[in-house]
Amino acid sequence: MNSVDSYLKVTKFKFAIKDHCLGGVRTFRQGLAAFRFHGDSMIGNDIRHGDTGIYEQRDFEYIRFGKPALIEKVGEEEGTGAWAVKKIVIRQQRSYVQNEWGETIDWDDPIIELRSSNPRIQPWQLEPTRQYRLSGYLVRVLRPEEVELVALADCIDDWPKALFN
Repeated sequence: MNSVDSYLKVTKFKFAIKDHCLGGVRTFRQGLAAFRFHGDSMIGNDIRHGDTGIYEQRDFEYIRFGKPALIEKVGEEEGTGAWAVKKIVIRQQRSYVQNEWGETIDWDDPIIELRSSNPRIQPWQLEPTRQYRLSGYLVRVLRPEEVELVALADCIDDWPKALFN
């Protein structure tokens, strides 16, 4: 379930994450959310256990291959799936055979893998029968000393002062 139980207070801030340029025009990002990294599967990208990831949550027109993405392996019930930050790679393109009338008679689905940047972790091939959801792309990684989680209950009394002090 998507719900807010705390807010991320950035204590040491060097570069913006709320905006970006599209076609030379500065626009504000919509749908920023945060999560905490567990494990060392992305250590090759200098992402460590305990770091906080900021990602952009929205519907995407196309997949950005090779960019760290937040992927959800959908569970039986909404919100019960597994999450991973990996790079999406197509190992084999979709292929098909047509008969003399131009009808497709045989095809192979593409082989899509999720890859870690830690060489000790093997690529994870997406199963065609499972459901996966691209939830967003990684925008920024913050170290534990750069952030603080503020409980929602603590924010309500001093809103918005507690978030921006």
